[in-house]
Amino acid sequence: MNKVHFKNKDGVKLVGILHKPRKNTNSCIILCHGLRADKDEGGRFIALARRLVKESFAVFRFDFSGRGESSGKQQDVSVIKDLECINAAHVFLKQQGYRNFGILASSFAGASVPFFLSKHLCNTQAVTFWYPMLDLSQWLKEWRPGGQRRKELLRKGYFMRKGFKMGNRIVAETTKLKPWKELEKVEIPMLIVHGDNDQQVPYKNSVRYSKKFGIKLVTVHGGDHGFHNKKDRVRAINATVMFFSKSMKQ
Repeated sequence: MNKVHFKNKDGVKLVGILHKPRKNTNSCIILCHGLRADKDEGGRFIALARRLVKESFAVFRFDFSGRGESSGKQQDVSVIKDLECINAAHVFLKQQGYRNFGILASSFAGASVPFFLSKHLCNTQAVTFWYPMLDLSQWLKEWRPGGQRRKELLRKGYFMRKGFKMGNRIVAETTKLKPWKELEKVEIPMLIVHGDNDQQVPYKNSVRYSKKFGIKLVTVHGGDHGFHNKKDRVRAINATVMFFSKSMKQ
């Protein structure tokens, strides 16, 4: 397990952890965390990385800009900025000799990863989504005209939501970007793992898009956003490891 440093196209310094298996491999799985999380994803990514390494995969988990140990301002975080960070991680890993990639997108990363996939299908073999934000249209309603958050946004350039600075960029994207439409271009194996008791990202959206695009859906019955129950977390990790092991060439 090695801590590494790299930069995105804007020169923002990013920090990641590269887990290497004992046996050499050219396959690496990139773990992309949620909006208010970091490269540990509350310990879930650490546990998942350990399991994937046992299956002889390299694993890369990193902090998006404005979060964790990476540089950048929180209020500048957006879907497109996160996409640039994924691109930078991909370039860095290719420089390390990796050629085949799998990706896991957790929560908010589910909005940026589809845009990455539609551009990098040539060496991406499989993708897993955990409770993904594929539809931004119903998110951040409180910024709309007339509300207190809207006034705060206009005055300071951001408003606070659950302790996070939601800036102009991320707000504007909610009416412009449609991550789910990018999945129309994706023909690699895909998996969604989602709890049906998620109070943050609607489970019904995962049902809708899994049917629309023929994506395998694993329902964690009673599971919340983040799989905080140990049994739910274990089930999600088991399903993910099995999926990558079957879908990716080693």
